[in-house]
Amino acid sequence: MKTRVKVRVPATTANMGPGFDCLGMALDIWNTVEVKVGPLGFEITGHGHDSLPQDSTNLIHRSIVRIFDELDKAVPEFHLTCHNDIHLTGGLGSSSAALVGGLVAGNSLCDGAIPEDDLLQIASEIEGHPDNVTPALLGGFQIAVKRHGRVIAAAVPTPDDLAAVLFVPNVAMPTS
Repeated sequence: MKTRVKVRVPATTANMGPGFDCLGMALDIWNTVEVKVGPLGFEITGHGHDSLPQDSTNLIHRSIVRIFDELDKAVPEFHLTCHNDIHLTGGLGSSSAALVGGLVAGNSLCDGAIPEDDLLQIASEIEGHPDNVTPALLGGFQIAVKRHGRVIAAAVPTPDDLAAVLFVPNVAMPTS
């Protein structure tokens, strides 16, 4: 088992056009998650530094624990450091980024024991739909659907010069 990992997870946009709960695209805005095995601790900077839980109810913390539970491994104490460039409650997939960041960090601590496709299944199960977690995990523009109880994802080709223009109002817009 590794004792320190650092991952970056992109913001996402979803429900694009007719693609409700199935189309999503990663954006070039990132959260960084660093996990160090050792005394329990939390450090959050950027968006949500004053509002996100800094205890075991934190979504990233719960996602890391979920990986250890999936592998039937004892959960070590760890220090979680997060820097959030993704706005909260703005429709940019901040909860999906937290969820995927925790799953990927936990899996990395466990030497990548869970295949990427299984991480996608876990993330989609927790989130309830695959539209934001799929591009957060796989990157790019993705279409994802459930078939026979499993999420199937495929990358959608996009032009190299495709750019997103975002308007993030200075008001909370909960999306869950």
